[in-house]
Amino acid sequence: MSLDYNKLKSEIAVDTQIESSATTATAVSWLDMRSADSVLYDIANTDGNAGITALTMAVAVTSTGGTSATLKTIDLTDRNPDAAGDYILEEVGAQEIAQKAAEDGAEYRYLAPTMTCDGTTGVFAVTSIKDVQFKNDDINSDVIA
Repeated sequence: MSLDYNKLKSEIAVDTQIESSATTATAVSWLDMRSADSVLYDIANTDGNAGITALTMAVAVTSTGGTSATLKTIDLTDRNPDAAGDYILEEVGAQEIAQKAAEDGAEYRYLAPTMTCDGTTGVFAVTSIKDVQFKNDDINSDVIA
């Protein structure tokens, strides 16, 4: 039997970063949005040792966060991931970034969640699931190295 469908892994790009909590605003990892339609972030508390007190989505011109700006502030009311297993899902679209770039007159290409926590001993798993514009049909490999 032959299955004829696009593998999900050919339609999206997934990346997970393990991030220690900090009491100052810290960008998790700058994600290149050049070929993306949108990205969904899953920010999960792995140990319950800290909660998030502030969360923003930042955009930048460079992959190191140069010339950055706040794209949006996330309301944490009643959804702060302050216990082990708690998580937040937050989506950002390429159109949001393009609109912010036009408003600021900047060429924003990179995106990062920026977290401030209420302690420094917590650990968060931050997973990005990026919907790519140029799909790679029929990619079947589990590992590309």
